[in-house]
Amino acid sequence: MKSAQTHPVAEGGTPAPRKSVLFCPTCGHRAPTEGNWVVTERSVDGDHRRAYGCPTCGRTLVVQPVFEESIPA
Repeated sequence: MKSAQTHPVAEGGTPAPRKSVLFCPTCGHRAPTEGNWVVTERSVDGDHRRAYGCPTCGRTLVVQPVFEESIPA
């Protein structure tokens, strides 16, 4: 099984395109999910959420749940 950190190589030896890229529809900024996005943690009614915001225009792109295994103690 491959690690999540490895990137497959397409035909001709070029890296395959990344699937985990976020794109801001407002300003066009794009970067990998672990890139330069503004990431904030929120707790709403006991539900922990992680929000990804654009560093260029400030738009919030994704808000997703954070499961207990990934919440720091």
